Amino acid sequence: MNSTLRGFLIILVVAATIFALEQEAALSVLYILLSIAFVLAMALFVYQLWRERRGIRMSLRYGEV
Repeated sequence: MNSTLRGFLIILVVAATIFALEQEAALSVLYILLSIAFVLAMALFVYQLWRERRGIRMSLRYGEV
């Protein structure tokens, strides 16, 4: 089975289960938690880029090429 089709089927099954069990409140909480996790992941990524490039800038500033 195509991996894209399998992914869409998994999403469809999860959506149907949430709809059938009327778990919209749980879905809202899950959405908020995933949003927070995404923002934290982006902040960590930017911080790692900053740390990596800080060393490059410091070496260029003091002529350590």
